Amino acid sequence: MKKIVIEMLVYIVGKLRNLFMRLVSILPTNNNLAIFTSYYGKYYNDNPRAISDKLATINSNVRICWLMENPEQYSDERHSNISFVKNDSIRALYLQARAKIWVDNCRKRRWIYKRKGQYYIQTWHGNLGLKYCEKDSESTLPKRYLKDAKHDGRISDFMISNSRWTDELYRRAFWFNGKILRYGTPRDDVLFEMTDNKICSIKAKLNINNNENILLYAPTFRENRDTSVYNIDYERLISSLEKTTNEKWKILIRFHPNLKDQCDNLNIRGVINVTDYPDLYELIGICSIFITDYSSSMFEAAIINKPVILYQFDYKQFMSERKLYFNDETLPFLTVHDNDELNSIIESKRYLEDCDFKEFCFKHEVKEDGNASEKVAQFMLRLMK
Repeated sequence: MKKIVIEMLVYIVGKLRNLFMRLVSILPTNNNLAIFTSYYGKYYNDNPRAISDKLATINSNVRICWLMENPEQYSDERHSNISFVKNDSIRALYLQARAKIWVDNCRKRRWIYKRKGQYYIQTWHGNLGLKYCEKDSESTLPKRYLKDAKHDGRISDFMISNSRWTDELYRRAFWFNGKILRYGTPRDDVLFEMTDNKICSIKAKLNINNNENILLYAPTFRENRDTSVYNIDYERLISSLEKTTNEKWKILIRFHPNLKDQCDNLNIRGVINVTDYPDLYELIGICSIFITDYSSSMFEAAIINKPVILYQFDYKQFMSERKLYFNDETLPFLTVHDNDELNSIIESKRYLEDCDFKEFCFKHEVKEDGNASEKVAQFMLRLMK
């Protein structure tokens, strides 16, 4: 009974929000206003952040508004034309109904109303991916999410892609019939901007000396929130790295934000918990070795020639629960399943061997040149005109 009441309230509130946006749409569109959202307002990051920064830099007259769960926690001193508003508030609905362009990396709720003359750019939060998603995994998704996803696909005008493979994924699995812009991945632009000064600056934020090498471990999330699968022996790994290279190493660990509370007590020599660090891609940019398991970030690290190791302790279990687009035979990365295999790869220096990622990119027509944010921002300015 309680569940039914909650669902009815959600439905009624959604209808009222939709009605409000339709009423506001009587007013003219503000051609100088762009609305940005990332992960339903939880974060100020990812593809929308990269585009927002570039747009604000190119044209300081464009008004950029971010919809956030906690807007009071955010500010951007670099750009006076960026503001933050409480997501799903009356003001947020008003601004969405008036804005010329929306930019989002997740799904819009199905009660969101998009008027004629508005444009919606869906960046998504990944391009090349490993795990089945959206329509390809429809039977595993909640009905409420599916309704939002189908609505979002219908109202999206543009999607940002980095490859032929992603183009095909969007057409097949995203209920999308708009235009695909193969500009590259905006959040990855930072990977092409890693100067020595920038690397030193990021290391300084993390209290890491410039002469220390970095191994970054960034595993993906498990639906059952099981953390036992992240069982790398960090002290042994550091020992292997330092013995093999005769240099100093630090390990950075970045867990999924949903596991933050379970991983706060990490206290191991030479290991730094960077789960709270806002930009994963800056961390990828400064590391010398990147370890993940099933995260699409493996492809992004390889784009700038970072050695990638996949530590898949629970491979059989994971495969029984999730379908993958690529398997170990089709992925151009070293794969290990326990600490012995991991340390063997480090001590033999096999991680330094060239992988065939260039061939992989050629096969799937991957396009990344570090200018994706610029291309999207310039496209937005043309739409605003």
